[in-house]
Amino acid sequence: AALAWLVNAHLPPSLRRALWRVKLRAPAARTRFEAKAAESPLALISPRDAIILRQCQTALQQGDPTLLSSLPRMRACASYRDSLDSIGRSLEERAEEEEERLMAAALAPDAAGAPSTPPPPRAVFWLLPLLRVFGEEADPGELVERYHALISALEQMPAAPQPSSTASGGGGAAAMDLLKGQDAKLAAHLEAVMGGAAK
Repeated sequence: AALAWLVNAHLPPSLRRALWRVKLRAPAARTRFEAKAAESPLALISPRDAIILRQCQTALQQGDPTLLSSLPRMRACASYRDSLDSIGRSLEERAEEEEERLMAAALAPDAAGAPSTPPPPRAVFWLLPLLRVFGEEADPGELVERYHALISALEQMPAAPQPSSTASGGGGAAAMDLLKGQDAKLAAHLEAVMGGAAK
């Protein structure tokens, strides 16, 4: 309920920014990020950084091309988050998963019959509202903190009952409903790009 209100409430940009700073808090995640940044910039980069860069480019081009200047900050945040997800998993395992995802997309031709490009993961698109709200004023540590808090909140949303033939369900549908309330244009792009996977 709190997350739904946070995303759906119609607020002036300055008030939304202040509210998100209060509600989307993950100080431990920010502290860890800043400690790693002080240790070495390389500690912040995912082994899949090149793939993540392409995913961020695609998300910006499809979701909001006006934010293309934010690509370096978006890529850095997504790459760091992915580096955390990689802990405890071998590079071979990550590479195999990515290869399977690319192969599945290649086997699903687009409307013109050409191999389709796999869409970025939904988590990458969730960076767009954060970039809009915080703009260029947010330092990397703040963006990482807000993103971590937002993704953690989405991951903790209770799973919906299995969808029937007459009703849609699942965490993805709930997240899409939240996004529609916040940014109808971005939601429309997501639905167009991801098709049934976003419903």
